[in-house]
Amino acid sequence: MGSFGISCGVSKLPISEGRRAGILLISKQKYSVLDEAHTSCNLVSNSGSYGAFFAIGLPIFGTYDDYGRIANYEEDENFHILKNFIEKHSYSFDEFMDKLYCGEAPLLKGLEVAGMFIHGEVYSEFLKTNKGCTKSLDMTSFVIEKLGFNKTDEDTGDERYKHMYRYKDTDIEIHHDGRWGHFVKDGKQFSLYSPLDLKKETKKLWGVDIDISMFETISKHEMKFDSFQKELIEISTPCDDPTDELRKSFRSNDLYRHSGFSLGSDYGFDALREIYKDSIIDGTIKKQLTNWVQFYWFMFSTNTLIMPTLLGEQHGNFHASRLLYDISFKIAQSEISDDDYCEDEY
Repeated sequence: MGSFGISCGVSKLPISEGRRAGILLISKQKYSVLDEAHTSCNLVSNSGSYGAFFAIGLPIFGTYDDYGRIANYEEDENFHILKNFIEKHSYSFDEFMDKLYCGEAPLLKGLEVAGMFIHGEVYSEFLKTNKGCTKSLDMTSFVIEKLGFNKTDEDTGDERYKHMYRYKDTDIEIHHDGRWGHFVKDGKQFSLYSPLDLKKETKKLWGVDIDISMFETISKHEMKFDSFQKELIEISTPCDDPTDELRKSFRSNDLYRHSGFSLGSDYGFDALREIYKDSIIDGTIKKQLTNWVQFYWFMFSTNTLIMPTLLGEQHGNFHASRLLYDISFKIAQSEISDDDYCEDEY
């Protein structure tokens, strides 16, 4: 077989020989939006970028070898975790990847595995865009506890916002439902959407200045990892009791299901539990997992479905790609006003 290029599943740019590239192991959803493609001009799915295929694990990186393969794998924590998982449940890693690159759809725990290539520079350059999360972090119970609020046994009298939190020894109180909450003062409610909202409202209403600097350099995905890790530790064994509030919260938690942390599928395969559970609990996979989640939201925000990528010309055409992105840039720029503000929304 002769040499040929591959295409990045996100940018659609060709990936040339010797370039850093990643491959994401994926499998087709049981109920895929692609099954409805013949009846619609828009594919809409609550599964986001996982609407057609789901990720079996985090991407592994190396260099493209000009023959449709990744060579010289970067043997980091994720590489060894995936390699061990594959060899436990399928072929040897090298045989498994050979079958994948040759289009034989190797089986892994009963799932047919395909792959999506990602340009290494597209991945790494995007991850440099983190600007902190003072305006974009959901005010979960985990976050408000980080800010110095303590849960009390007081009854809020609200069926939904039934949890009461107080700030240290003050009369500042938040009524909370586990994910969302609001301040209450003199019988009035004040909405609470982010750490910056909290800082402004406590200063205005009580004259108290709460320090939120911890969120100025950390991404919301790193904070969500800490919350997810805490819940995973608390719920480290399967549960058959539907009345267990904490376990129900974990199973339906938006941090888990719709923030990129869910690598699961319609088939019930859950990569975070089956592959990464131990490394989440001990924190060794934190950086790579939060990087992936941030990149996942970038894909979601650019309407990118996870799926094998079409390869047109044998080695791609960078002139055509440049023309496309020049035009796209002009259109995007014309739609963004000077006062638009975007802080870590992906």
